[in-house]
Amino acid sequence: MSNKTAKSLAEILKHRTDGTKYVNHEFQVFGHFLATQLDADRRQYSLFIKLAKDEDRSLLQSALEFVKDVYKPRDKVKLFMWKLKQIKQESALKTKNDD
Repeated sequence: MSNKTAKSLAEILKHRTDGTKYVNHEFQVFGHFLATQLDADRRQYSLFIKLAKDEDRSLLQSALEFVKDVYKPRDKVKLFMWKLKQIKQESALKTKNDD
């Protein structure tokens, strides 16, 4: 690899503006992805990173798919949180009935 290529890659990485400068873990990337898909405020990014770290990925993805299927929702974040709560309640009820 030439020095010119390495320098251009270093410059590209130095001037990132996508907000992922301090992302070190996969759950942070997924939380950032959720926040951008839901058009969340920058203040809410930490909420989605915490959800990505603590919650089951399949629950988050199914709630995200639900929000994407809704035509022109008023507030995507509120709808996502409502659906996530509903899915968690359904899964808890299902596991309770299985016992």
